[in-house]
Amino acid sequence: MIRILQGILITVCILLGIVLISNVEKGIDVISKEEVQVVLLPGGKLQSVVESFPGAVIVDESAGILKFPPETLKAMSSQLNRHKQVQAVLPVVTTPSFDFKNYAEALKNQANSYLDGDFGAIGYFSRPQPVPISSSLDDMIKRSLSYLVPGLFLGIIFGFAAALIAVAKPKVGKVLDVGHGFLMSLPDFFVVVLLQFLAIAINKMAGSPVIIIMQFVKQTPFLIPMLAIAILPAALVYGTLRIAFEREWDEGYIKTAYSKGLSRPRVIFAHIMRNTMEDFLTIIPRAVSVALTSLVVVEVMAGIFGLGGYAVNKSIAYVTSLATTCAILAGFALIVQGLFAYLRSRVIVNTKEGA
Repeated sequence: MIRILQGILITVCILLGIVLISNVEKGIDVISKEEVQVVLLPGGKLQSVVESFPGAVIVDESAGILKFPPETLKAMSSQLNRHKQVQAVLPVVTTPSFDFKNYAEALKNQANSYLDGDFGAIGYFSRPQPVPISSSLDDMIKRSLSYLVPGLFLGIIFGFAAALIAVAKPKVGKVLDVGHGFLMSLPDFFVVVLLQFLAIAINKMAGSPVIIIMQFVKQTPFLIPMLAIAILPAALVYGTLRIAFEREWDEGYIKTAYSKGLSRPRVIFAHIMRNTMEDFLTIIPRAVSVALTSLVVVEVMAGIFGLGGYAVNKSIAYVTSLATTCAILAGFALIVQGLFAYLRSRVIVNTKEGA
């Protein structure tokens, strides 16, 4: 019961954190509350304009910057716009500051929107009105999960199998260790670029686009996102299990198993795998987090309209739904972590079992 309550508390804190962080920019104020910039009509003079507004102070005459008491700035700006020598009144950008009042108002508006069933919208350059995110969520979720889930499973299986091969065949393991070190040193975006270059080369050799590199209308890449998502989780799982397997080889029960005539494969599958299961179940949530990061990177670089890449799509002017899509991705990670936390509590053998 305590663990369930802890899980609920963690989930609530994460979702609340997403809402708080997604609205931070609305609390950042870069507009001066005391100064405005006056654009004069041809022949206009700033000094004569100031004479009509008691309390106005010229800060920078060449730039047309005037200063007013903060409480009168809004009213004075409106009156300045109607002055016969003034063409326009513009705000002045100043040192950023955080306005807690604006931030609290933004959080209140966000909460009211959620209660009204409004989870944000997407503004397109080609459409006059924003489109509710709810109308696109189904397709976005299906699209992202179509390569996230198989990519994640492929990475976990490949990493686990590579670790087994490395411990069973030490010479092969040295080669795999070098490859592991190389993959762990590569940033996500570089992995995607390498896969895209490889796909371009294959397409040229084949004489036709056999591998889709970028999303085009309803043609969505699958192979590149899946591989990009699989590579780093595979390297993470391999590195963790490689260390765990090596640790177990130094244990006394391994020598006992060999003295009883057990073969190397039998020792690996009957004992080492059992005693490293905790390491495996512990690293999976971390692998999921890495896979989600790779998902965002590959969707952005491949122009895929999915949960991670839609916000920077070239056809989109703005979005107000990032909190919603981030919550969906966080929910996926939380479900997986909860599942493996449950498995650790049920499956893990707390005391090592010898041969």
